[in-house]
Amino acid sequence: MYYTTGLQPKTTREDSCRQYVAYQEASGNTVYRYEYSHVTTTGGSGNVGYCWYRQIRKSNGVVENTYGETLYKGTASNCPATWWVTSNGCVSGANLPKVNVPASEIPGRLGSVVPDPRVWGEVIDKGGTIEMPNPTVSGPTSIQGPETVKQNQDGTREVSRTTYNFTTNGNTVTNTTNVTTTNYYNSSNVQTGTSTTTTTPSDSTPGATTSEEPEDACTKHPEALGCQKIDFDTPDGEIPRESKDVTFQEESVLGGGSCPADAYASFGSTGQTLKVWDWQATCSYFLPIRFILMALAAFSAVLIILPGGKDA
Repeated sequence: MYYTTGLQPKTTREDSCRQYVAYQEASGNTVYRYEYSHVTTTGGSGNVGYCWYRQIRKSNGVVENTYGETLYKGTASNCPATWWVTSNGCVSGANLPKVNVPASEIPGRLGSVVPDPRVWGEVIDKGGTIEMPNPTVSGPTSIQGPETVKQNQDGTREVSRTTYNFTTNGNTVTNTTNVTTTNYYNSSNVQTGTSTTTTTPSDSTPGATTSEEPEDACTKHPEALGCQKIDFDTPDGEIPRESKDVTFQEESVLGGGSCPADAYASFGSTGQTLKVWDWQATCSYFLPIRFILMALAAFSAVLIILPGGKDA
């Protein structure tokens, strides 16, 4: 039987060593974890050997140390498996004093001792309370916001950035001031000036919101076209209506047409008139030509409309 200080004996050196490493792993160390390496059969105070294990940092997985724990050899006759093996010898659990302690008193009795994590779960399951220290907030005292650029039509620009300043008191963070710095550049990208504006938040209560109503656009710009009231020249109520009769008259497609009046010449001395042009006779001659011209015009229109008529 092989054992390490404070733990029960095991049949082999390796089993005893792995038991010890598991005990170290369950100690609740938040920085390191422990891993079994190997055992040796010689060395130690009893020349029984060492239990070797590695100390590994949890944040990066780097092995920082390798430790050796002394192994001891015992027998089932001089140290029963149900007894506790200590540096003072074998101690029976029956000989240890037993006191019934309420779950609420266990955390206080442990003091600075880091117990097995299962102890905390059992305390909570039985209605116990584990007091935690008050949280303390820490962090930067100022945070820079994003950079904003305003490009003007004349080629100049304004580059602004706001710095938010904070103070911490216990678990309370307060936004004290906001400082906005604006740099001005001309169209040649040369800085021409700087301005700084400091504002104090009106309400620093965490989670506070504002319900300020936005200003009406027509109140701000009453001269805008969309804000003008149009006065329609109609009476209130129903829109007036008026009925009218419309008639259609048939019209000749070729048109009626008429001839000009005959032309006459007057002689003032004698008072006589002479017909110089007989339009009635002339129109009677041109009447057939009229139909011919209109037919030619219709034929030309058809050629224009039909595809390929121009080429034909």
